[in-house]
Amino acid sequence: IPDRPSPGGGKSDYIVKVSPNPAQSTAMITLVPANEKLKHNSYYIQQIKITDKMGSVKKQLSFNNRQLTQTINITGLPPDIYVVSVYDGHFWQNVKLIVH
Repeated sequence: IPDRPSPGGGKSDYIVKVSPNPAQSTAMITLVPANEKLKHNSYYIQQIKITDKMGSVKKQLSFNNRQLTQTINITGLPPDIYVVSVYDGHFWQNVKLIVH
């Protein structure tokens, strides 16, 4: 799944990881530096949106605790493939999440 276009056409210095994947009740979303030397204090998970294959938003969360990792509750989502969109304060990135 390609990254969602971001203002300015840039790309994040962080990569979004989801684990476990497939998941059942919770999923951990983590921003991992793309380069070991990178560490920006202004990058952290600010928003997470989960959408289904039709583009309907199934869950939307906002965070202000300045963390690179967030654990989200996905109970209630029926088994399917979802897109998790993560905003790191600079860019939106998309990753696939399988719920079983």
